[in-house]
Amino acid sequence: MTARLVENAAGRMVPEEVNGLKAVPFQGVGKYRPEGRKAAPPLVSCADYPADGNKVLPDLEAALEFFGVPGSGKIKRAFILGGKQLGIEAAIRLENMGVQVKIFEEQLERCEKISTIVKQSVVVHGDGTDQKLLMEENIKGTDTYLALTNNDEKNIIASLLAKRLGVKKSIARVNRIDFLPMAQLLGVNSTFSTRLVVVDRILQFIRKGSVVSVTTFREEEAEAIELLATPGSKYLGKKLSDINFPRGSLVGAIVRPTGEVIIPRGDSIISLDDRVIFFCLENVVPKLEKAFIY
Repeated sequence: MTARLVENAAGRMVPEEVNGLKAVPFQGVGKYRPEGRKAAPPLVSCADYPADGNKVLPDLEAALEFFGVPGSGKIKRAFILGGKQLGIEAAIRLENMGVQVKIFEEQLERCEKISTIVKQSVVVHGDGTDQKLLMEENIKGTDTYLALTNNDEKNIIASLLAKRLGVKKSIARVNRIDFLPMAQLLGVNSTFSTRLVVVDRILQFIRKGSVVSVTTFREEEAEAIELLATPGSKYLGKKLSDINFPRGSLVGAIVRPTGEVIIPRGDSIISLDDRVIFFCLENVVPKLEKAFIY
């Protein structure tokens, strides 16, 4: 049996019943009644958009704010757990950025030494994992908490405690690779491994001359490698869609000598002195190196 057709507000003939149920033809939206082939209200100008129609936002922070997503913002206050070399270096760099820093160190002699090195940071003699002490030091609302001791477990627990006490972002130093995914699942915002940093630097040196940087992922099974397009590069002057890249590799970005970053498309071309960022499996790296370095 053929379904009976009725005319909707857009002038189209639609079935009166669909799967045995009465269909409700589109009647327009609000006071608007479409004419001809239109089946929806016309788009109107948004007051938030500029009159010239340019909807390009200046940066990521502005885009996040426009859509109601809080951006990273500027760091004003930071707590650092651990007064060894890494903690001191982090404090000095944060000081240079105008950040108010507090360093927590349990050894009194170490505290005295740190106080002679840093310029503006406050050195607190005490356990930076002590909830009472952290609350006395006004941890709530602190922008970031960096757990930088040599103890992975302590760093993870301290970061979780800091989050519970109101820190906006916690960062933990975790050297055991098998702890990295667990720490993030537990709620630590960011983790880093000094072991992996060292591995990355070693790889950068043992790779051939046109390797700009190397980053390892997932227990060194994969790498992000940045290669410089030299005059003898196999891929120079070719569209990405015409290049047969090794299986297990993906072009992440192309950085022009001017600093312009190109999100790769099929018609993107690798030019001289471009830095090309690849995500690839470890066993693919030699093939990419061979293609870029003659």
